[in-house]
Amino acid sequence: FQFAGNLQQPVPLSQAQLVGIESERLLNKLISQLAAYPAIDRGRRKRCRDTPSAREGGMIEMADHDGVDCAFARQCAVRLDFDIAPGLGQVDDGDTEALLDAMREFQRVALFRVAIADRFGGLPLMKVSDRLTDVAELVIDLSARMAWRELVEKHGKPMHGERGNLEESGLLVVAYGKLGGLELGYGSDLDLVFLHNSEGSVQESSGPKPIDNQRYFVRLVQRMIHYLSVQTTSGRLYEIDTRLRPDGASGMLVASLSSFSRYQREEAWTWEHQALLRSRPVAGADALRDAYARTRIETLTRSVRQ
Repeated sequence: FQFAGNLQQPVPLSQAQLVGIESERLLNKLISQLAAYPAIDRGRRKRCRDTPSAREGGMIEMADHDGVDCAFARQCAVRLDFDIAPGLGQVDDGDTEALLDAMREFQRVALFRVAIADRFGGLPLMKVSDRLTDVAELVIDLSARMAWRELVEKHGKPMHGERGNLEESGLLVVAYGKLGGLELGYGSDLDLVFLHNSEGSVQESSGPKPIDNQRYFVRLVQRMIHYLSVQTTSGRLYEIDTRLRPDGASGMLVASLSSFSRYQREEAWTWEHQALLRSRPVAGADALRDAYARTRIETLTRSVRQ
């Protein structure tokens, strides 16, 4: 990854204000209730009343009203561009726990806004999936930047190439399944595959405590997965599934792009080629994204011809 050094720099998505939620316990309860709520009849819709008492208590009252849309829900439906940067503004870059708390709060608030717009604001199903995907990608990006910063501080940056001609190595995060196909639901897990571009006679980090790049990227990915799936009092962000990587659960957690390409060409099963149809990079440098796109297109084109 070639991230900015300051985690407070905004993720390059549209600016939006986050809705303040006083109680995470109440927020989780609201989300679970919305998920279980029956389909809305066309003749009777729910109207959300944002009253002073509700604002003071950090909650939104729900009231029956015929044929009237919820103003708050309409606002959620038209302002669903998310920016995680405001939530990081008061957090020290070196405070991992505070960053994780901010990330969880952002995700909970964002899911709540999507749920309100989905249930009461008439947000189309495809847009719901798009917005849930946006949230997941922002969280993945932040977790990757956090893990990257910690590894760089301890071991330096991963470098590869030949003596006297080294360049920085990078990690690519590839989404499969529902995340890759922009079909994410509220309770969907994330199917992720991790690849790196390290190759050459020298593959080692540049810090005072250097380690080989394979070990470096494994540690990086392990930290990412921990941040995304660690169980806390407020639950976990996402379930992470990495079994779609080459050789499945028995394969290496992180593979090189060259070995991934060779695996797809020589060893992959038909269903693995089919899974590529819904795969796409969600984090990583442009050069790695382009290299993956070439491998994907070549693999799928060859499969069709065969």
